[in-house]
Amino acid sequence: MRSRVVLLFAVLFLGTGAAVPLRETNHSRVQENFDFNQTLGQWFSIGSAGDSLWFETLMGTSRMIKFILSATEETNKFKAILVHEWNGTCINMTVYYEYLESQQMFKYIPVPGYDAHIAIQVGLIQYQEFAFLIYDSQIQGRKTKSVALYGRTRKLRTEINEQFKEFVLRQGIPEEMIMFLPDKGSCSGNDDIWSTGRR
Repeated sequence: MRSRVVLLFAVLFLGTGAAVPLRETNHSRVQENFDFNQTLGQWFSIGSAGDSLWFETLMGTSRMIKFILSATEETNKFKAILVHEWNGTCINMTVYYEYLESQQMFKYIPVPGYDAHIAIQVGLIQYQEFAFLIYDSQIQGRKTKSVALYGRTRKLRTEINEQFKEFVLRQGIPEEMIMFLPDKGSCSGNDDIWSTGRR
């Protein structure tokens, strides 16, 4: 269960319980003129921040995850293949998302039997460099809010990390709940090639 929560928190368009009502999602936070297709390709989880007590259990133990976003045959639906390390072994995991264009949000599609529904907004994005994502989630009846930083490469400019901190603070999450994920092990990959991931 813990590994699944870590992965869901880290994945682009990558949190989780009953669905968060749409009225609780603040659409004023989203990136204007968002282009879904430009998000496809390779990303790395760089930083995370959350307002939940369970987030504290992840601090100091989480690490960078590499994943590839690609389109599916269904309109506005895509999949993310995550590559992560668990007990010394590299594991691939596939998760699915739907982009609700009229509501300017993404929706995590939970696996059968897993109570995980997440509303996701793109707060800020530079398609070939980084993205800030906002998660409004409900995990087993507990509502949480989190923000994640993703990069096209495993290391981003210092200015972007500082901008992420400022963005997190504006969401009402305290600075001590911000963490930057270490690049440990071979599972995050050694290549920084930007792949489109288009089918």
